[in-house]
Amino acid sequence: MKKKRLFIWIGTTVVLVAAVIMGLVVYSLHSFARTPIVTKLQMDDIETAVKGVAGELMFGEVNPTSVQTLEGKGLDALFAAQKQPPQGEGLIAAYQRNPEKFRHYAQLFDAAATSSY
Repeated sequence: MKKKRLFIWIGTTVVLVAAVIMGLVVYSLHSFARTPIVTKLQMDDIETAVKGVAGELMFGEVNPTSVQTLEGKGLDALFAAQKQPPQGEGLIAAYQRNPEKFRHYAQLFDAAATSSY
C-alpha cells in the first residue's frame, strides 16, 4: 500500500512540475511574441539598405577586389583567404552615412525586379 501511495505522489509531483514548466514556457513565448525586435521604421531602413546593395551590384560601378594570399596555391589559397575577417565599415554604418545612395539603388532594384518583358 505504501508503494502505491509513493508512486501516486511522485507521479502527481512530476505532472504538476511539468505543467508549471510548460505554463512558464508558453507565457514567455507569448510575451516575447508581443514585443517586436525591430520597429516598422527600422525594418523599412533594413529593407532599403539590402535592396540598395542589390541594386548597386546590378547597376553600379563595383570594382572587383583581388584576393592576396600567402598560403598555398589554387583552392587552398582561396579558402585560406576567406577565413580572414572582411575589411569594411558594414552595411548599417554605410547606410547611415549616405541613405540617399541606398534609396536610389533600391528604387532601381525594385524597378528591375517588378518589370516584365
